[in-house]
Amino acid sequence: MDEAIRDHWSGRAEGYSRLVRSRQDSEREKSAWARLYSEALEGCSGKALDCGCGPGTAAMRVRALGFEVTGMDFSESMIDEARANAEHYGMDIGFVQGDAEDMPFPDGSFDVIVSQYMLWTVPHPDKVIEEWFRVLRPGGRVAYVDGVWSGGRHDTAYGRAVMKACRALSRNEAMKNSVSSSVTVSRISGESLWSLKADHPADDLRMLEAAGFVGMKVIDDVARRVNSKIDYYAFTYKDDYFMIIAEKPRMARSQSTCGRP
Repeated sequence: MDEAIRDHWSGRAEGYSRLVRSRQDSEREKSAWARLYSEALEGCSGKALDCGCGPGTAAMRVRALGFEVTGMDFSESMIDEARANAEHYGMDIGFVQGDAEDMPFPDGSFDVIVSQYMLWTVPHPDKVIEEWFRVLRPGGRVAYVDGVWSGGRHDTAYGRAVMKACRALSRNEAMKNSVSSSVTVSRISGESLWSLKADHPADDLRMLEAAGFVGMKVIDDVARRVNSKIDYYAFTYKDDYFMIIAEKPRMARSQSTCGRP
């Protein structure tokens, strides 16, 4: 993976970690994410990987649902923050440094993979998705959150005006201090990121299908579901957040750890 991207996120690790703690401390937001992941991972159990875990965001959310969780990130600084956050909240989570395009795990290591706001940052998303397929057990499930950061349905002059007005009313200082880095990352990586030109989620679904995944499902309006109304309009209104759920085909029904009727 591009080391410039790793260095960029390492530089943001501490600030991003403060944002994660503020969200973990919000009972409303924590409950909303718990409902979303409970829906996405219904019927699943066992070992979960948070791929591109950052300061432990999704890792803590799925650990609270009873999974045995490993978090992996390309940035050592993010791993340090994730360990500190897991300890702060009393959560037993293992963290390792690794490249999402070439993960340090044997085939079939996990029952579930989760990821939040990671796939858009990588140079070769198809390689990441192929790695997800490899390290999942047969019948395993991936559930990842991403977004349309440029050219979304509300990315208009009106949409930006709405965000500016609502941001002035918001009391969420952690979100106010968190600035979207898509443009910055595209500059330091030396080329435009694939995600800034992609047709989401259609391109995501094509890559998942090409890797061998089945049963794809898209959950739209994730930001509206997990944020308070004022924070939704203040910080996420112009971006289209979505979750995609997909499964690795079962070799045999008895091998699946994500059973469905």
